[in-house]
Amino acid sequence: MASKRQEMSKALAEVSLGVGAIKLNSDNPFRWASGFFMPIYNDNRMLLGKHKHRMLVVEGFKAILEEIGIAKDSLNFIAGTSTAGIAPAASLAQALGKELTIIQNKKVYRANCISVSSEEFDSSLAEVDLIASTCPWAIPCGVYLANAKERPFAYVRQNEKKHGLKQQVEGIILLGESAYLIDFHRGESYLDSAMEALQKKGIRKINAFSKDLSHLIHPSSVAGEKGILIEDSVSKGKSSVKELNFYKAQGAKINYCLSIFNYRLNEAANQFRVAGCNAESILNYETLLEAAKKRGYVNTAQIKMLEEWREAPFEWGARHGFPPEEKKRGM
Repeated sequence: MASKRQEMSKALAEVSLGVGAIKLNSDNPFRWASGFFMPIYNDNRMLLGKHKHRMLVVEGFKAILEEIGIAKDSLNFIAGTSTAGIAPAASLAQALGKELTIIQNKKVYRANCISVSSEEFDSSLAEVDLIASTCPWAIPCGVYLANAKERPFAYVRQNEKKHGLKQQVEGIILLGESAYLIDFHRGESYLDSAMEALQKKGIRKINAFSKDLSHLIHPSSVAGEKGILIEDSVSKGKSSVKELNFYKAQGAKINYCLSIFNYRLNEAANQFRVAGCNAESILNYETLLEAAKKRGYVNTAQIKMLEEWREAPFEWGARHGFPPEEKKRGM
């Protein structure tokens, strides 16, 4: 009999393939942040589009915590990696009643201080289809409100990403939708460009709430506190371990990094082993591939390509005419 964690993993594999959170393309592979070209791309931000999908991720995390024996009462905070890990971490923190932490400018911030009561927005939320936010400071509040109202959620980056799908708006946007955009910021705001990005995606009407929270958002100590790190996906593991080590340098106790998806690459396993941290994931590459085969999502040639990539992922691109590009400064 399958465990709850296994059930969540299989369900997430089906949903991820269904909404396009997992994409495969061997003819025009994706450039990862590392500069390597890969025939597979994981875009967990697509799981933000529906409340039930966000809750599936939360239940998956909770199943892992139950299996590894971590009680919520033993945790002081939930840490969300920048930037894609903040939204799922916010949903988990909300579900467990814990504080959310974010690293910005080499400092740890607690995000609970920027969660505003939904009553402040009720009249404006009555008829909107989507709740959106700028990032990073507005993401927690946007997620909390979207979960409370069971609405779709999306967040808008200040600029388009330079790799992967090169998105500025993360989530699922439907043509003709109306949106409520929350812009919590420290000092300079990019509200106008965020509204423009949503309009380019097909949003017909936008109500916006913008507020400078510089007086509320301050660095916070996590010394002696216990937490878990939430990541959206783990490939080589370097960025996750970098944030993990930063928390540890501040005196925090983090022994687990939980992710939505893990490619299970050897380099990542080595990174976490050296850092003294356990990496656990709701969905991994093997379960995903099994689900893709079962539902006919991939053909025989694609299966061969995926298996070949899995054996030597960082050699695959050059072997097929897509040599890695040097990582550009600022990416």
